[in-house]
Amino acid sequence: MLSEAWDDIGLKYFIDGVGIDLEDCEIRKLKSDFLITISILVSIRWSAWSTFRNNFLLNADENSLRDKNLPVSETSSQQLQSCMTEQEATDFLEKQYDYLPEILQGKGAPMVSPERRLPFVKSKHSHKGDGASGRVFKEVIPSGCILRDGYTNQVC
Repeated sequence: MLSEAWDDIGLKYFIDGVGIDLEDCEIRKLKSDFLITISILVSIRWSAWSTFRNNFLLNADENSLRDKNLPVSETSSQQLQSCMTEQEATDFLEKQYDYLPEILQGKGAPMVSPERRLPFVKSKHSHKGDGASGRVFKEVIPSGCILRDGYTNQVC
């Protein structure tokens, strides 16, 4: 879970490291509304961290790039265009699905859009151990979601 990866100490070191000056209430808002968003920004190597507070926290409205508003569907999205380059916006659109896997509830294999990661069955999720980079889980992917010549989520 991202809340475990971004614990208080790690988040504080990150904020200090990228030079963002945040109040305690803004850090709480960041933790509650923007963990997926900052994870995506880190993964695309976004460099405009000095603008994060203004673009994401101070001017955040119900349509902003909050975690609950993801996934974003187009590069012309006003939120993306206002705070990143066109390439960064494209990268954001592609990377967001790494943090938004499809979770199936119950039986069946519903249609899953091609951008989404392969679905897994939530009830079959089991913790297997801990590794150097995090926790290890066994996931069950529904039948019909993997082809023999590779994998795709388009068959679901």
